Parts: sequence; C-alpha cells; structure tokens
Amino acid sequence: MNIFDGFEKLINEHGSAAILREHLSLMKTQFAILEREKAELKSENQTLKKENSNLKAENDKLQKKIRDYEKNEGGFSSGVIIS
Repeated sequence: MNIFDGFEKLINEHGSAAILREHLSLMKTQFAILEREKAELKSENQTLKKENSNLKAENDKLQKKIRDYEKNEGGFSSGVIIS
C-alpha cells in the first residue's frame, strides 16, 4: 500500500457519498411526484365512481319509464332493448 492508495480510497468514498446523496435526492423527488400523482388519481377515481353511480341510477330510472310506458301504451315497435 503506497501513499496514493489512501488518497484514492478517500476520493472514491467521498465521490460515492456524493453520488449516493444525488441519487437519494432524485429518489425523493420522484417519490414526491408519484405521491402527488397517486392523490390526483385517487380523486379522479372517486369522481368517476360517483359519476358512474349517478349514470347507473339515471339509466335505471329511464329503463323503468320505458317499462311503464310499454305496460300502459302496449309497447314500442322500434326495437328498444331493455336489459
């Protein structure tokens, strides 16, 4: 082991620490972005679930109106399919 081995080891360790610090900083930034996107997607998902529920309820009401109309008026001849 010569005098330069100690310097080389010191430089490598210090360089590695700086690189690790940069990687850690980058990971924290990416994690924050992912957390924000996750929150946005959760909010969007809740909104879409509510909208879907409202559309299902509206569809059920319209289907009931169609069935009631068919009972009272003798039905449609237009081929409306009710599921």
